[in-house]
Amino acid sequence: MVSDRQNEWVLQEQEITNISPIQRQLPSFIGENHDIHKCLCMGEPQIINQLESTLKDKFPNLTIYKSKDTYLEIMSGNASKSNAIKKLENLYQITNQEIMAIGDNFNDMDMLKYAGLGVAMGNAPEEVKKIADEVTLSNNEDGLKHILQKYFE
Repeated sequence: MVSDRQNEWVLQEQEITNISPIQRQLPSFIGENHDIHKCLCMGEPQIINQLESTLKDKFPNLTIYKSKDTYLEIMSGNASKSNAIKKLENLYQITNQEIMAIGDNFNDMDMLKYAGLGVAMGNAPEEVKKIADEVTLSNNEDGLKHILQKYFE
């Protein structure tokens, strides 16, 4: 749902997803009591950084992360990749120390920190690489294959 279907950010996301958004005004949409699972804010990196900081300060119980420099995703505080891993731990009776998580962007950071072995792809932003236990090759260099062979062959 967007307020302006011709906005440059909306057009960019439409091209990526091949989905045409519904044009609506947010206040009226919220007033209809719809379930909203995620809010995606798009803008220039400096604006996204400022928005991220402000929202994290004001709403510490929400899950807020950048999925790339120009995208900020806002969700329920229960929505995170590390929480998904916790569900798998319970299902398979394992601990986080037995888990390898592999990611390439900001939205993977909580998962990389939580897993026993957090691996960042070589094409990940520096901030993601810094919190990882290890960095593998990039997506274009078969980094996933490389790290899996290193540990499982």
